[in-house]
Amino acid sequence: MEEWTAQVTFMNVGNGDAILIEAPDPERRDGMFVMVIDGGSGEQAEYADQSTGRLRAVDYMEKRGIKHIDIMVCTHIHEDHTCGLLPIALKWCPEFLWQPFPVELSEIMKLLNDGTGEESGRKLIAALNGCAALCRYVEAQGGRVIQAKPGYPDSSTMFPAKGIQIHILGPAEQALDRQTAQLKALYQEGRRDLLPALDRCMNSSSMILHIACGEKTFLLAGDAEASDYEACWGDIKADVFKVGHHGQANSLTPEILQAVSPQYAVICASSDRRYESAAPSVLEQLYKSGIPVYYSDCPTVAPFADKIEPHTAAVFRVMRDGRLYAAYNQERCITDGTGKS
Repeated sequence: MEEWTAQVTFMNVGNGDAILIEAPDPERRDGMFVMVIDGGSGEQAEYADQSTGRLRAVDYMEKRGIKHIDIMVCTHIHEDHTCGLLPIALKWCPEFLWQPFPVELSEIMKLLNDGTGEESGRKLIAALNGCAALCRYVEAQGGRVIQAKPGYPDSSTMFPAKGIQIHILGPAEQALDRQTAQLKALYQEGRRDLLPALDRCMNSSSMILHIACGEKTFLLAGDAEASDYEACWGDIKADVFKVGHHGQANSLTPEILQAVSPQYAVICASSDRRYESAAPSVLEQLYKSGIPVYYSDCPTVAPFADKIEPHTAAVFRVMRDGRLYAAYNQERCITDGTGKS
């Protein structure tokens, strides 16, 4: 079998993000560097219908035979990114947990009653509670919780494993400071009235990661919206672009697409296109640019996205000679190189 330097897997968790990065490294446990970025939803109802291949991230990883996690990343605090991480950590506690907020914030986060508010408020509280529990569990197990933001990277962050380089491009300092102040007011002053604003602005606090895997680069934008790229405009060029915010209409502009100039795009949108994800305006931009798009789930947006077969993941494999294979499901990626460039 041909040698590969990295594999990036976008797991089908329905409405949410869950990304698995693996890279052979003889200096790591089991000879493999393993990184998990977000974990999808923690709600059982999200996985009740598995006809499109959706599966809880922890279950997918167990079937794949994952044995440990070196780095876990919580890009921001939203239910469809955060709440699937704790079940993963309970099975494979990471050595490091990266998240964008000051570490001391987790020390004042206490369990919040979800009350009887609307769905968005209930989901945000679930995410806040899940984030607090995740941070405390990792620390209790001897892992390190780190505030990972632009300006943080040191040599271990930029080069965490053989063939892997990671640069943190976002969030912007102003957005992060605003969210941090609101979170402190929520917990220290009981300002539950801030919950709608916190939920509305949380995407601007999302981590944006630029990861070099061998000779290929990946821009993983979390839930960043189009306006959130301003602080890192000159650094976003990449071979594979995970479009931010599930491909909603506010996630992409022609200028961003031109700056990234990807070979492939990925959109993490659920099959029911909840919250108007995989927006036709976004898919049209990608189509007109001639960029092939892979989806974590199976949204239908004719004529740009239709007849997508059920799958558990979209997988990108970087070969040692620089070639890039892209396919649905790991087995096809390995055996026939579908989507080879």
